[in-house]
Amino acid sequence: MKKNVICVILGVVLILAMSDAYPNNLEITSFGIESQDETAHKMTLRFDIRWENSWRESDNSYDCAWIFLKWYNYGTQKWVHLKLDADREIDPLTFSKGFDGDSDGESDDIKIYVPVDMNGMFIYRSSNVSGTLDRDHIDIIWDYGVLGISDVDARHVIRLKIFGLEMVYVPEGPFCIGDGDGTGESTKAFHPYEDGAAVPSRAVDITQDEVQVTTTEGNVYKVDGDGGASKLGMPINAGFPVGYSSFYMMKYELTQGMYVELLNTLNRRQQISRVPVDISEDHIEEYQYLWDYFQSARNNIKCPEYGNGTLYEIKFFLDYNDDLIADSDDGQGIPMNYISAPDLLAFCQWAALRPMTETEFEKGARGNVTAANVKKGDLAWGTTTGTDAVTIVNAGKFNETVLESGNGLYRPIYVPSEPWASDPRVGPLRIGFGANDTTTRVEAGASCYGAFEMSGNLAEYTVCLGQYVGDINLVEGDGNLDDDGKPSMLGWPTMREQILVKGADGDISKQAVSYRGGVSIWDFKTSRFMHVGGRAARNGKRT
Repeated sequence: MKKNVICVILGVVLILAMSDAYPNNLEITSFGIESQDETAHKMTLRFDIRWENSWRESDNSYDCAWIFLKWYNYGTQKWVHLKLDADREIDPLTFSKGFDGDSDGESDDIKIYVPVDMNGMFIYRSSNVSGTLDRDHIDIIWDYGVLGISDVDARHVIRLKIFGLEMVYVPEGPFCIGDGDGTGESTKAFHPYEDGAAVPSRAVDITQDEVQVTTTEGNVYKVDGDGGASKLGMPINAGFPVGYSSFYMMKYELTQGMYVELLNTLNRRQQISRVPVDISEDHIEEYQYLWDYFQSARNNIKCPEYGNGTLYEIKFFLDYNDDLIADSDDGQGIPMNYISAPDLLAFCQWAALRPMTETEFEKGARGNVTAANVKKGDLAWGTTTGTDAVTIVNAGKFNETVLESGNGLYRPIYVPSEPWASDPRVGPLRIGFGANDTTTRVEAGASCYGAFEMSGNLAEYTVCLGQYVGDINLVEGDGNLDDDGKPSMLGWPTMREQILVKGADGDISKQAVSYRGGVSIWDFKTSRFMHVGGRAARNGKRT
């Protein structure tokens, strides 16, 4: 399976944004202005979309593309999130779904879902088919008049960008958190709390009925599907999405390519907050080592050494092969490591998504397995064993993979004993590296719902079911960071006690779905780790 995240700029030049690129070759092309209604002060924007290995099995099992746009405000010198103008959520009558873009004989009919906040749209198959989805001339409406933009400026001046991310749908329904076999469980995994006592080594079913759960630290919480979760004795907090209700999640971890797209839509003041080194001067001394001087761990983001000025935005780029030229083999599809929790939150808000909770992560990885059937130490692909992916082939390219093969192919987390040590095991692999047209879920290391690298590659920041769960309110991001480039959504995490990493942290036992380890001593705002990244989510259809 391949995948691409595409950004196209209208008004200056067309740009292929190779961010979340490559497992399924998501391509957005031919983006432009189709027509303009100067009476209604609205504009029809048109694009074509294509991605390989798109699939749909039922209303409750499919992949999709999340499409969102930005426009450049010359007055504020900022890229601003673009709100769509849709007359209804499912298949807006004012939009056009276009037509089949190829002649392969399979149906490429689609549905369009525009959430009520109109900050983007989901595109997905309308029939139960798998293969390459190719759709041309999709039309969407932008009401620029409500923003005070003149007809002339809209037609001749405004710059637009379009982005796409592959997502998977996780349907509403019961699932379980924690694991255990009656004699043991994964580190810090959830287990039931019954009759005033913890019941270790057993998973917990999450249904619409309230249950009490606890951890090895003895903290007790109550959880239900309809409301959310809270500390024992406190009202259920509906702002904490446990995972019983449906949601969408990114099919892959956030990539370096997509993080570059984020950086390149920020002004200089905002960019300063989203990188760890000083980029305020014209000469940037650490231009080749923006994230870590001693150990890049396959992080390839760079910027020019000179000529940056001090007022205007810096142009970041990827450079895996160290030639200081942005090429197609510069690791666009390698996951973004060395990000702080606020870096991930900033991406979530910018993309009009939201952070995932740790319980959603367990459902997204494991599916609707019940507590009676869960295995101790089960991994995202459904077994308790895996195959280490170490020997890289086609390094940095769109088809990067490994020599190793076998069930549960995963990239183990390895942190060298010395920060400058060179080791082929250090750093993540391209998203979806283990998948191709013939691999099974287990061979590709995929989750129940078709998401990748939920065990291995990078650990992932999630929102913790912890002591401050009552303060959480995970509404979707509005697409716009504050003047300093910081996330500003009220109710999102603001302290380290609200964050926990999932999915990877060392040997295979720490890749388990229910493992709740993570970095123990760190600063919420500034700490960045070579083995930690993340992905984003959005609420499911509410219609």
